[in-house]
Amino acid sequence: MKTLLTTIAILLFTGITFGQIEFDKIYSSAMDDGATQYIRIYEDGLVLMVATKDDISQVKEYFTKESEGKTGVVLYKSQSKIKEGSKASFVLENDGNKINCIAQGNGATLSLTMLSPSMGKQEKEFKLVE
Repeated sequence: MKTLLTTIAILLFTGITFGQIEFDKIYSSAMDDGATQYIRIYEDGLVLMVATKDDISQVKEYFTKESEGKTGVVLYKSQSKIKEGSKASFVLENDGNKINCIAQGNGATLSLTMLSPSMGKQEKEFKLVE
């Protein structure tokens, strides 16, 4: 028991975190069609997701809270429930389509499970890009 407590103390002291979502950061995942899917989760619960072939430097310009309503920018947006900084559950909506999602933070990666009535269950792994 003492060894376990010592190990936990060392991990906490060294700053190692387990399963945290990096808020206000952009994660990416390559798609089969050559596009990249990006996701950004804010600590207040706002979730943005976009699939594009734009370069990351362009994506950073419009992939913000203020992007809604900009011409040519279509983003999935949803308010989510954040649980202890490691898990977020949310519903993405676009053109009447609703996709139930669960995002789990794993350091520099984000695992996303999406459940859609039309497309079934999909799982994706996203990598931190900034």
